[in-house]
Amino acid sequence: MSSFNELYEHIVQDPGRKFQLRGVQEIRRKAIHELMDSGLYTEPEESASLTDEERSAHKAEAAYELGLQYVLETSKLPNKDGDEAFAIAVCSSSERPYCIALCLQTKLEEMFASGAVDRSANGHPWLFVVAANRDTLEPIDELQGAVELLRVTYQQFHIELEVRSLAEDMNTAMAQSLREAMNACKMEGSQENMQKLAALMTTVPLVFPAQRPEGECDPQAGEEQHLQFAKARSNDGRTFFLAFTDRAQLAKWRAFGSVELYLKDYAPLILKSNDTGVMLDPYIGAGLALTKEMIQTLYTQYQMLDGLAQAAAEMVKKGGEEAPAPEAASAAAERPNVFETSKWGQNKKTKKKRS
Repeated sequence: MSSFNELYEHIVQDPGRKFQLRGVQEIRRKAIHELMDSGLYTEPEESASLTDEERSAHKAEAAYELGLQYVLETSKLPNKDGDEAFAIAVCSSSERPYCIALCLQTKLEEMFASGAVDRSANGHPWLFVVAANRDTLEPIDELQGAVELLRVTYQQFHIELEVRSLAEDMNTAMAQSLREAMNACKMEGSQENMQKLAALMTTVPLVFPAQRPEGECDPQAGEEQHLQFAKARSNDGRTFFLAFTDRAQLAKWRAFGSVELYLKDYAPLILKSNDTGVMLDPYIGAGLALTKEMIQTLYTQYQMLDGLAQAAAEMVKKGGEEAPAPEAASAAAERPNVFETSKWGQNKKTKKKRS
């Protein structure tokens, strides 16, 4: 994100944006008030020689920097209804809502300056603000008020406030752990690092760029259907499926339809194909390549754990008592069949799959 004051000056100098300027100034005033109440502001050494406006600008920049501490992630999303879309995840929504709003407003100004409004089919780009509070009970009322002021100020944009669920937060954390394990393996392919990666690969889903060919059947119709998966070819002619650790990573590469698959779903597909393996987070991340041999090893481990879970469930059924199942196997056994539930998924009636 750009600094707040750089973009603020563009608004001040544009006579056609007087209405927006009032809203921006109100957000700035409230953010400075939060900054001063926090006791974290330090006057510059040359404060005595500054004008009132220069002092206000310095405080606004400090409030912006304070707000940045609560910004977790900024992502470009696939277009929504023909309009460009972005998302910003923030935390601690009740602590400094207007310092956060100052950062959101700066992102809106960046989008405005980039021509996003003109490029969007309907002329109203989207900004999704995601409250990803560490404490799921933390109120979002004050952030909602700040976002509402942004809506009034920036009527050229669709601005939505969402709350990330605990499950979504967990998925995000697991995806980050997977990326860290991938990077560790690229730096040092030790047995310990590979074991950590293997453990995460059996429990964390991957996002595969994929789409249903035009003219194929409707996924909701319960008929046979196919998916076309995005692939990459190496210089020596080998081909790899592409997969990303989460949809935010995919969006950094390209706006593309996708399907979320667990190891139990994508391993058989890759093992039966003529491809070499799968490339994880290509182009934007680690770019770690897993060959068929590696995937076969992971899949064998998964099947062993899944077999233990089924055996435990059978014992419970016969004995009428609950028996503890291995944690990893239990989690795997309870996962939904993504081929039936995914937008781009395939149902179990599929007899022939096209990769």
